[in-house]
Amino acid sequence: MRAARVVASDRALSLRSRTNDLAFARVAVQTGRELGSAVTRNRARRRIREAIRGELRGRGGAGLDLLATARKGALDASPATLRQAVTRALDAALARR
Repeated sequence: MRAARVVASDRALSLRSRTNDLAFARVAVQTGRELGSAVTRNRARRRIREAIRGELRGRGGAGLDLLATARKGALDASPATLRQAVTRALDAALARR
């Protein structure tokens, strides 16, 4: 995934994407220890994963590998703000396909 480009970066997350030959999208969410304890990092991963799941449901995201990196802003962001950040990032990823 290191060869993939950073498609979008926000105060809540950074998204990398790469195409694959599969009929579905694969999503991974990573967090660094700078976010806090394991409970805090898991909460950030769950929030981002749910936002991505909601956005991919209505789109043609098949054939993409997505790697989202959580940032400190993901902890404070409202669900609507987080979803907007994911929407912008996915728009950029689908445009570069």
